Amino acid sequence: MIRNTTLSLLIMALSACSAPVTRQAGIDNSHSETEKTLQRELAFQSQVNRSLKAQRIGLPILRESASHCGSNTAPHLGFLAFTRAHFKGELQEAASKHWQLSDEYKIVEVFANSPASKAGLKPGDVVVRINNQAVTPSNYELRKLIAGPYTTGLPVPVEIMRAGEAQTLTLEMEVICNYPVNVVSSDAVNAYADGKAIYITSGMMRFTETDEELATVIGHELAHNQMDHIGKQSNNRMLGVILGAIVTVATGVDVTNLGGNMGAGAFSQDFEAEADYVGIYATARAGYDIKQAPNFWRRMGAEHPAGIAHGASHPNTANRYLALDKAVQEIAEKQTAGLALAPNLK
Repeated sequence: MIRNTTLSLLIMALSACSAPVTRQAGIDNSHSETEKTLQRELAFQSQVNRSLKAQRIGLPILRESASHCGSNTAPHLGFLAFTRAHFKGELQEAASKHWQLSDEYKIVEVFANSPASKAGLKPGDVVVRINNQAVTPSNYELRKLIAGPYTTGLPVPVEIMRAGEAQTLTLEMEVICNYPVNVVSSDAVNAYADGKAIYITSGMMRFTETDEELATVIGHELAHNQMDHIGKQSNNRMLGVILGAIVTVATGVDVTNLGGNMGAGAFSQDFEAEADYVGIYATARAGYDIKQAPNFWRRMGAEHPAGIAHGASHPNTANRYLALDKAVQEIAEKQTAGLALAPNLK
């Protein structure tokens, strides 16, 4: 009873709040639903364009760094294909309309200089068989279909339907670093790696002004995975927890979590500096022009002035500019001398 009385009093009080005084035109509900559908389609197209751009720019970096990724590599044919079933809810309607999807496995993108483009695959082709295995709604995971050729290095036959005619094309499979490039919806100007993949925010996609800048970001995140920085930080955290537990037993003051956090932060700036250094090599190997790469950190400093002179987990942007500039000069000297583009190790 008290709760209901309080709620009634609150509603009565709010009824006295100021309200708009203009008379606006009414909105037809059907028009509103139509506009919502259109905006969902536009949002989907924007997401697709950002995702394809990141994958297009990232692919040469993943390809040319395959020999530097150890055993963490994967087969790649160079095309994207979907059915309606790949998407759920509102996305299914938007994706189906954007690409005219059905239950068939339809190619929607063929990346330049990939096995698919060299073999002649085109967007709109419907994939019927891969490696002589039928592609069905329950069997369209590429890695399973090309597992055999991947281990043997044999070409991959791909049977397609194009304009109602069956064709079989042969793809020479390539191997790339097994760290997919993903775009995540966030206005933060950020990118990160988790040891399994590379993530670029939509805010970072908007912030980067050139393909070369985005390639520099992707190369940096690839380096985090390639150098196992995530695993090393996890080990350092565990060591910190253990040392914190020992201090806790000795003093009676619980510093276990503090020790873990201090361990995780150990060498954090050094890992970031190493990722800048190793990453710019990956970007250069992929054929991108890296001469202007250091300027990315000048622009980042202008965007986030607090990071110009001070950095917590990351080096300050001034030092990142200077270090990357030296790395670019080092790479240029190796290119002139015809040396392999590999980072200098201790």
